[in-house]
Amino acid sequence: MRSVIYFESIDPKRNRHRWYRIGAELTLFGGVVRREWGRVGQKGRRVQHEFESYQEAILQIKRIMRTRKKHGYKILRNFVSL
Repeated sequence: MRSVIYFESIDPKRNRHRWYRIGAELTLFGGVVRREWGRVGQKGRRVQHEFESYQEAILQIKRIMRTRKKHGYKILRNFVSL
């Protein structure tokens, strides 16, 4: 199972043009959360975190989603594959 969520935060008055992508995957050893972020139109940074279970990875994604929304990000795409 894999899920990916794509956010953007655009505010021309503040020269803010940011994107953020987060995804979770089920692995043989648990779950993985991959995060990427950067300026729209630019290559971003990438970080990967491993968890003992897929459920823990999903809980981390939910925490990050709350934080992104507090910082003005809007969800543009939400993809889940089974």
